[in-house]
Amino acid sequence: MSVEFVDTNLLVYAHDGGAGAKHTKAVELLERLFEEGVGALSTQVLAEFYASARRKLGMTTADAEAVIRDLGGWLIHRPSRPDHCPQPLPIGRARAAADDHHSTTPLAPLPRLRAML
Repeated sequence: MSVEFVDTNLLVYAHDGGAGAKHTKAVELLERLFEEGVGALSTQVLAEFYASARRKLGMTTADAEAVIRDLGGWLIHRPSRPDHCPQPLPIGRARAAADDHHSTTPLAPLPRLRAML
């Protein structure tokens, strides 16, 4: 089955009535994707949409969550660890690799990354 991947901007424009022609086009595309059942997105797109909906569009938590629930019937790509890092380097080797490239920023795992490991 062929699907069409939707990015965050499309979802934001579809819910931003002040976006003019972009809003109209985004709504038309989403309607078609819903009708044909060929929409796809990722967990990252859902997270980015939620943040943008709350901050930029001023949606309530309930409204942003309702939009995400509506998209729950679409194919949702949930990356696995190999999608992110097929051959992870041990932290010591990663630091050494960064030093080899003259990095001035020390490598420290972010909390979200640690949760994935």
